[in-house]
Amino acid sequence: MKDLTTIVGTCDSHLHLIPNFSILYEKYFQPNVETLIVGETQKLDIPKYIFTTPGQKPWGARIIDALSKAKTKYIFFVLDDYYLSQLLTTEYIEYLLKFMDNHDVNKISLTPVPDSAGYQYLEAESVNTMHKMSPSSPWLTNVQPAIWRKTELLKYLKPEYSPWDFEIKGSNAAKDEAENYFVAKLDKQIYFNMVWKGQFAPGSEEFLKQQNLK
Repeated sequence: MKDLTTIVGTCDSHLHLIPNFSILYEKYFQPNVETLIVGETQKLDIPKYIFTTPGQKPWGARIIDALSKAKTKYIFFVLDDYYLSQLLTTEYIEYLLKFMDNHDVNKISLTPVPDSAGYQYLEAESVNTMHKMSPSSPWLTNVQPAIWRKTELLKYLKPEYSPWDFEIKGSNAAKDEAENYFVAKLDKQIYFNMVWKGQFAPGSEEFLKQQNLK
């Protein structure tokens, strides 16, 4: 798939999450794309992945560095603790990329969004299975799995940002400015978030057992 690169954000202290992440990524993410694992100083010997280790720089600077290496227009952007749990077929991802081309889309979030998130939509401008986000919606630049237009992701990343900064400060910067952000209408969650507030999330052991992982 020539128009998409996967970028996975991690760090030295989270590198232990990558082996199981990679198993589920190989199982559930069907497209054949270049995959960059963006760490700090350490890497793992996992075939098919490119590890970037620019040093102990801020998270934002490391992601920007990886984006400079990506040659594609679109980025599947995901963090190391988002373990995929549903199949994303090549045909479905191709459909999303074509939708992005045809509608000048800058971001598609790949997750069912609970009402508690407070997302705001422009339903009159939604298309088929895609909710169009209002530019006044909260969480415009969240770090949940999404396909981004690379130039748009770079627009709201700052070298000094942490992931939380990107979600809060990035969303504030994008407010009333962001255009053509969509949320895919999916029946099931496509991932399990393994880490919550620095600890393994409730249900993580059960999830790993369901996936035959340790």
